[in-house]
Amino acid sequence: MSQFDEPLTPEDVDNVRFSATRFGPGYRVEDVDAFLDRVAAELRRLNHLVATLSEQGPDLPSYQPGQGAPEPQDPGELR
Repeated sequence: MSQFDEPLTPEDVDNVRFSATRFGPGYRVEDVDAFLDRVAAELRRLNHLVATLSEQGPDLPSYQPGQGAPEPQDPGELR
């Protein structure tokens, strides 16, 4: 089993490190780090949302494709 068979977690994103390039084009470390911070934050938000919805179980309203996700009662609650 490879490391990529497991679900991605916010901690995976926080802990990933990329090899530096010595020659040729590469990425600015600051740009990569900033993007990974955003990805980790979004994974945390989505994991919290999934956990919250899972707790509600059968009390959830039915979902219709194209309907979009419901807005949280308190958007700050998921951050």
